[in-house]
Amino acid sequence: MPRNIELWEQAISAPTLAYEKMLETERQFLLDNIPNNAGVLDVGCGDGRNIRTILERTDKVVGLDKDSVAVQNATKKLEQFPNIKIVNADAVSMPFDNSSFDVVTVIGLMENLDNDKVNVLKECARVLSENGKVMIMAYNEDAFEERMKICKQINAPIKSIEGTKVIFDESLGANISEQFSQEQISEIAKATGLQLVSCEKQGIVNICTLTKK
Repeated sequence: MPRNIELWEQAISAPTLAYEKMLETERQFLLDNIPNNAGVLDVGCGDGRNIRTILERTDKVVGLDKDSVAVQNATKKLEQFPNIKIVNADAVSMPFDNSSFDVVTVIGLMENLDNDKVNVLKECARVLSENGKVMIMAYNEDAFEERMKICKQINAPIKSIEGTKVIFDESLGANISEQFSQEQISEIAKATGLQLVSCEKQGIVNICTLTKK
């Protein structure tokens, strides 16, 4: 049975039109919002795809993922960039000092955090510098049909569906997938020491910027 990271790589290797647009939105969101030479933490970095985009703005980048296979893949794919660090750790307890990063990116991860959403964003707030920002991209409330379409395309092992919450076989690792309205993201942020300063719906995702309160 493939793991979450492998299914995701399969999905984006032959994306539907909606997912193709999502990947374009993802790239532009990063390029438009990361300052040159900023210190960036990419939480849930996967195979390092977004780090490649971030490198167009800064090489002060740390990627974090709790999936050891994802970390191995990212390390190999980014080996020509010696400044990049890829860390194998759980986002609910990050091995970084307070206020370590100017920007923390949480791209395509909120969907999979299940009951850890608040704890992970609290950690993002802790490691964020006082004037820094957290960038979140997550499925919005209009995404369900497209999520089901891509699941069917890659034969994802769905166990059950509760409303718009999809529960996959535990063998995937991260086996929960959700979607969020802007109001839900704002409510989650309020419990974390962060405040939502912008949130825009684009296609099947919300792109949001948060700062410390």
